[in-house]
Amino acid sequence: MNKKQEIEDLERQLMLLLNKKSYICTKRACTGKYRGYYDYSLMFQDGSQIWISCGRKRYEPELRDKVSKYTFFRNNHAELEEQTRRMIERDNRQAAALGLAPVKLIRLELIEEKTNNYAFWVRAILEQNGRQFSKLETMFKYACLGYCTYEYFAEKQNRPDEALGGLKDLGLKSFSAIIFGYLWEQKNLEWR
Repeated sequence: MNKKQEIEDLERQLMLLLNKKSYICTKRACTGKYRGYYDYSLMFQDGSQIWISCGRKRYEPELRDKVSKYTFFRNNHAELEEQTRRMIERDNRQAAALGLAPVKLIRLELIEEKTNNYAFWVRAILEQNGRQFSKLETMFKYACLGYCTYEYFAEKQNRPDEALGGLKDLGLKSFSAIIFGYLWEQKNLEWR
């Protein structure tokens, strides 16, 4: 198999991992610091796209990396959900001590969130008191794409009392839950 065929196979694998039907490879001239280079992306039939690399030289390794990450997520989806549930249960025990309602994980899902271009994110859909909201965080996304959720959750477990102490000192009850070591303010939640 030649290099061009290998790249096309990787592009097709990524397309299938993202549940798309067809794609084209696009390039766009960079400006500013990267003037003279091109950004390469895959654009899918529905208009969504995923950025691959800045410059053609990095295209193949970056494409391989993306295929590896999304394959990891698909293959480990059930385990990632279970780890997230365990972390939420730990947070719920702390939340209960403060008289806050428990939170339940509905599911982890891969979504398309528009930033400068379209990016594919892992988000957790959570429920509290019958209402759903989502958690979308960059480091959580990367942890779920193979950067090790164990390390991510271990870091959150080592720092919960920072936020918890702040809540106790202020005596605020407007917080809805402690999730992944963070406090969520009910008024700032994006309800579905």
